[in-house]
Amino acid sequence: MQQKVQFAAKSYLRETVHRRRLEREKEVREEVEEIAKNPQLEVWLGLAKADETPKHADLRLSSIGARALCKTLAFTHSLRSLNLSRNALDDATGKWLALLLKRNTSLRRLELESNCLGPLATKDLAEALSTNESLEYLNLESNPLTDEEKDFTGVAALGSMLSKNKTLRTLNLWRTRLGGEGGKQLALGLARNTTLVCLDVGNNRIATSDAVSLDVQLKKNRVLFEQQQLQQLKFREAQWKAADKEHERQDKLAKRQEDVRHTLMNLNLVGSLLLTVISCSGRMDGEAQAGEGARSRYARRRTTTRA
Repeated sequence: MQQKVQFAAKSYLRETVHRRRLEREKEVREEVEEIAKNPQLEVWLGLAKADETPKHADLRLSSIGARALCKTLAFTHSLRSLNLSRNALDDATGKWLALLLKRNTSLRRLELESNCLGPLATKDLAEALSTNESLEYLNLESNPLTDEEKDFTGVAALGSMLSKNKTLRTLNLWRTRLGGEGGKQLALGLARNTTLVCLDVGNNRIATSDAVSLDVQLKKNRVLFEQQQLQQLKFREAQWKAADKEHERQDKLAKRQEDVRHTLMNLNLVGSLLLTVISCSGRMDGEAQAGEGARSRYARRRTTTRA
């Protein structure tokens, strides 16, 4: 019996590995074909691999092209804003967008307006944003996030994400089929969030009570955000003042050092002059003494001669 179980497990493992290898090979073929059809994608993949992309990108891609791009952009640091709106991206693309958000630490803005992202993609994005610490703006406008209000798992995941994420500032969910249940899930999540300041849930038929709850929490968050901005401004001003004082101190120190240098130079000059004077005085005294000695000897010789 144990041997049968082990054999079955090994067979399952082999089949799984084989299936995944076939899937990867299929993905590679699809991406190679897509790159051949889209020169713009080929250029961007090259820039991404070299980590030399422009800060902003607005691209027209298929789901396969977006998959190839996300795989590469996941490891870049040069891109700040990515616009993939109106590309008919589907739920399968959500997995790769989530990979991008999980690994990329430089992207600040992601535009996904007017695609075909449904509950599965929404759930993948929410999971990635629960740990992402860089994205500040996400636009999901005009995507069927609930599959015509049939599946709210993705929106529930978004609500849960809001209770964990600390960097997202703006979330656009305008016309995403939220419905009453979606509005409720977002209200529950936002109640535990202190950083989101702009949430667009217009044209979604959410309950008035949930809309009010969202508005109240957003106002609280904006007050906190303004306070944080004010504190940061005061901190920067304090840093500037401290830097100015340090520069002033350094200037005064440099001036004192320069004054000391000039004083030492003057003292050295005076010392040199004194040494010169002393030397000259010594020579003059020596000459005077020599002259006096000569006169004394001359006087003695005259006295001796007279005698």
